[in-house]
Amino acid sequence: MVKILFFILAVLLTQSCEKMVCKDDALTIARRDNNSSKLRLDGYYYGDISGVNAEYPNIYLLYQNGIFLNANSYNLSDAEVGNITFNFPELKYQYKGDWGVYKIDGNNIEIEYWVSRLCGGVGLLYERGTTLNDTTFKITYWRHSVGGDIEQEENIEVIFKFQEYTPKPDSTIKFIQ
Repeated sequence: MVKILFFILAVLLTQSCEKMVCKDDALTIARRDNNSSKLRLDGYYYGDISGVNAEYPNIYLLYQNGIFLNANSYNLSDAEVGNITFNFPELKYQYKGDWGVYKIDGNNIEIEYWVSRLCGGVGLLYERGTTLNDTTFKITYWRHSVGGDIEQEENIEVIFKFQEYTPKPDSTIKFIQ
């Protein structure tokens, strides 16, 4: 019995300490409505941000209210023709991972979003690039940071292409104002 109580106490203390050490990073880009016509918003963009998995590109959703969602990876042939179904569980709208903001200034685009950490908190991914036309943008810089410290950064060249898609998933989330 003592061993079980000791185990439970150890687990509780470890989780409590982990939460105190591993806090959520705050977004550094303020959310603002996208009143630009530089990129279409009536669908999604797909591209291989990792540079190693072109057959399963990331799907990015950009909303008029400045909200961004990385819907993660899908099969390229499905992404190219809009054969994707977004069935997000309610939990997706309660957890910060993959949500963020974006802004377009002139031909420049900046994206910042939360990524899950093993300790339970979220770090940040920041991406910067240029719009090439209203259906294509190119990401040229990528940075992962945790607690304000840069963990990894790279100059890259990743093209994201547009695919019309309706209806897009809801972008109403409580943790971005």
